[in-house]
Parts: sequence; structure tokens; C-alpha cells
Amino acid sequence: MAQKLNLPYREGFIKNRYVGRTFIMPGQQMRRKNVRRKLNAMALEFADKNVLIVDDSIVRGTTSKEIVQMAKDVGAKKVIVASCAPPIRYSNVYGIDMPSRSELVAHNRSLDNIAETIGADLVIYQTLPDLINAVRQFNPAIQQFDCSVFTGEYVTGGVDEEYLSMLEKIRSDNVKGVKVNGVAGAPDVVKENRELALGCSGPMNGADDTIGLHNSWKLG
Repeated sequence: MAQKLNLPYREGFIKNRYVGRTFIMPGQQMRRKNVRRKLNAMALEFADKNVLIVDDSIVRGTTSKEIVQMAKDVGAKKVIVASCAPPIRYSNVYGIDMPSRSELVAHNRSLDNIAETIGADLVIYQTLPDLINAVRQFNPAIQQFDCSVFTGEYVTGGVDEEYLSMLEKIRSDNVKGVKVNGVAGAPDVVKENRELALGCSGPMNGADDTIGLHNSWKLG
């Protein structure tokens, strides 16, 4: 992108490799604190500049918000955030422990609202058709992709509001971290979720796979 825009590329953040992936840490407060531990903004690269921070995606917005604030704390005039993925508005039910819809920063928010929430002056998202075309070029024979986190349309079917609500109770920050007989969640919620799960036709999310911390970088 730096080459395409004919702008200098700089390492605006120094990463601490000894801090774990903040995306999977339980609790908003812990994620925010560890973002600050993981990344250090280089004042020389940000001071009195308009900067573009490019990320692979924006999920909760926790990381993005802290990064934007760190850039402004060391003197950035304006901070624009570009996401290589379209807005993530819906939960993943196929093995990636995504947050509930209410925790997704793009859910039920406009682009202006998202920018305001993470403290950016502007947010730019990749469009879904362009993302699909970018991936399909490597194998034109592929006719369909799972884009459910962007569109809410689940390729396997059987994912209804009841099923999503059940998952959200399990995944909520307020109930994470407690396990009863191997099921995550607070004891009262676990019992309810077990009963609800018996009647759900959607694919159960039993994997522990997660998305790693976004790799952010800056154009000055």
C-alpha cells in the first residue's frame, strides 16, 4: 500500500513479543491493558503527522482503539484506520471463538459510528466483492466462500436467532472463564445453555481456535 500510494513506510510501533495474544484474553479491561504492554508507539514517527494504520481486520475494536489513542498520545494529528476485511458484524459459528454480536464494534454501527467508537478520524473498510475477487484469483474454480461474519448468511443453514443467542450467552465476557463439566460459562447459564443446545440445529462451536492479534503498521 505504501508503494501504491507513494508514501513512506515506517515502523510506528515496536511490538513486545512476550505478551500473549490479546484477542483471546478474558475481559475487556485485561485486553486493553495488554495492548499497551504489547505495543509501544514511536513518537518520532507520529509527531505532527497524518497517519494511516492498516490492520487485517477490526473485531471488538479494543486493539484499534488503544492503537489510535497511543498514536495520538505521541503527537499524531489525524489517524485513519484501514481494514483489509469488511466490517465484521456477525458471530462465527464454525470453530473460531468470536465474540457475541453485541461485542463486535461494527454490529449495528455506521462507519462514522465505528470511527467515533475507536477514536479514529476516519475508518476505511475493504468491500466484500473486492475481498472475494482478491481471494478467488488464486483458484477461480471456487464459486462460494463463507462470508457469514460479514453478511450473517451461514452456508450450512440451521443457524437461527435462538442458536446465536445461546452462543452469545456462553461467549459473553461476563460468563467466560467458568467451566462446569467442561462447559464454559457461569453455572446458571451453563444449565440453561445445555437445555437450549439440545434443540438447536446449528453447528456447535467446540473448537478452541482463535484469531491472533492484528499486525498493525503505519504510513507517515
